[in-house]
Amino acid sequence: MKKPTEMICAVIHASTQAPSVLHQVVIDPEKVKGNIIRLGDYPGDEYVGWLNLQHIDVIEVLGVATYDAAAKKVTVTPNANGTD
Repeated sequence: MKKPTEMICAVIHASTQAPSVLHQVVIDPEKVKGNIIRLGDYPGDEYVGWLNLQHIDVIEVLGVATYDAAAKKVTVTPNANGTD
């Protein structure tokens, strides 16, 4: 995976896990430090921890994500960046 340019919600596969294991997560460019990214900081994230960007395969982009910290809620806008 390349470094993200916007906050998105996606279905990913971590190459450190079995091929059939998928996770829905928010991918936030603010959580990237060098070649690693922190996942699991948002409500609903199904993977928690640090991963090397090379170990993440984005299976499907669900849409652009926005986070309301006061309400502790993630909103996903489908098709906002041309995704299906």
